[in-house]
Amino acid sequence: MKKVFLKSLLRKELFQALAKLKASSRRKKSRSITVKVLGMTEFQRARNIMAYMPLRHEVDTRAVLVKLLALKKKLFLPAVNREREEIAIFQVKNLTRDLTPGSYGILEPRPGRCVPGRPSDLDLVLVPGLGFDRKGGRLGHGKGYFDKFLRKVKRAKKIGIAFKEQILEKIPLEKHDQRVDRVITD
Repeated sequence: MKKVFLKSLLRKELFQALAKLKASSRRKKSRSITVKVLGMTEFQRARNIMAYMPLRHEVDTRAVLVKLLALKKKLFLPAVNREREEIAIFQVKNLTRDLTPGSYGILEPRPGRCVPGRPSDLDLVLVPGLGFDRKGGRLGHGKGYFDKFLRKVKRAKKIGIAFKEQILEKIPLEKHDQRVDRVITD
């Protein structure tokens, strides 16, 4: 129970730190992270990449998604199933036509337009999080959707992307929490 309480406190602190970031700073930091992601060997080699549409406080991934599609890589985005408390992935070919507001107001693949994917299809996963530590520990929003999904990802590299304000000394991990292989920051 102690770890659950500590994680709750860390979430509050991280939300406060992110709320203090000005929009101009957020854009600048997101551009810096985009350059780093596009330059990664893992990104350049990957053919099938899972990413995510950003929430207001997260790194803006849209430039990465546009470049990924321009390079003819396969883009997979998550869709949340609240009843089953999990995410499924779908291939997205067009960021305008293939997305619709879904759970939590996040743009998700449009049902019927996008082909389902499997975790085993992926070469690279860009992972969101509220916080990360230097050993790949990840703190999400507390629903466990990404942890459940990442457990199924066996061969793909899992790369967390976050602002430097989201990097913590140590995240208290529970048995179900999944680590990322690396974290990219501004």
